[in-house]
Amino acid sequence: MTPHQPSATPNPADTPRDATQRALVVMIGGILAALVSIVVLLALLLNRPAATLVVQPNAAATATGPATAIAPANGAAGRSPLPQPGETIAQPFPANRLDGQSADPTSPLPTTTIRPPPVVPWTLAAQHVDETVTVEGEVVDTYNTGTVCFLNFTRDKKGDFYIIIFQEALKGWPGPPQDYFLNKTIRVTGQVMPHNARTQIRVRNPSQIKLVEEP
Repeated sequence: MTPHQPSATPNPADTPRDATQRALVVMIGGILAALVSIVVLLALLLNRPAATLVVQPNAAATATGPATAIAPANGAAGRSPLPQPGETIAQPFPANRLDGQSADPTSPLPTTTIRPPPVVPWTLAAQHVDETVTVEGEVVDTYNTGTVCFLNFTRDKKGDFYIIIFQEALKGWPGPPQDYFLNKTIRVTGQVMPHNARTQIRVRNPSQIKLVEEP
């Protein structure tokens, strides 16, 4: 006896509900078949062979023989794209920069130039508050309290700008700073800071002060 085969054709004896269920089953089956076709198509597209890398056999492994082409890992050859034992890369991969352009491995690396602070005369130092500059001027008056030393570019005690050297830097020169710098032209580098309606540069490191050689 031949087994009964189900048919999508509605049976006159079926109720409307049974006919609707049969139609839904047929429609779902069609959707599933379409999805399977899409998945198969995507798999074929993803498994397309990519460019191969040609490698030369290592001379230590074999003296003669044709070059070996390394297929992609998901290619038909089913092997890793890395060279196998006894193989060497015939041509290295080119170096690429982050912007996508080819990089020349022989070109020097970019360098950053650090510009020194600008040199300003002591009479204009007050215009550079909170800036790091190099101030130049002749020291005409000094005073050492024992803990700090003052270098002044004018004998007017209310002058706009002066240098204060703190105790940790007092022994950084061949002689006491109040004598060593008196009547000499210096350049001092540091941050110009306001203090009691005047401006100053604080020196905590002897390297901040340089003598300006007379012509």
